[in-house]
Amino acid sequence: MEGKTGIDLDNVKNIIGTFSQPKAVFISNKFLETLDDRQILSGFAEVIKHGLIKDKDLFIRCKSVILPEIPEGLVYESVVIKNSVITEDPTEKGIRKILNFGHTIGHAIEGYSLVNDVNPLLHVKQ
Repeated sequence: MEGKTGIDLDNVKNIIGTFSQPKAVFISNKFLETLDDRQILSGFAEVIKHGLIKDKDLFIRCKSVILPEIPEGLVYESVVIKNSVITEDPTEKGIRKILNFGHTIGHAIEGYSLVNDVNPLLHVKQ
């Protein structure tokens, strides 16, 4: 699904990277129970983003989620949205750029945080 790997260099986000498609994607809400609240919040931002860019109903349902509990199926719906975009545009030449929604300013804030904060902000994958 994802296939995009970015590497930070000299405090510049994703300056080096590649595209390669995975053979499989696994979703396990059980795994989410192993994450701390900070990681859950960071990842759930991706679900919210997918709702904002592609599925109003998903976004509305996200507003009623009380973290860290994420309802069964919500992550799957988010992955389906992301997969449909990536399948249509695997190398980010067109529609896939919508997955960068919020990332331009987010990368600037994250870069600042990486350099200046003791507990830097987490990165939410595109």
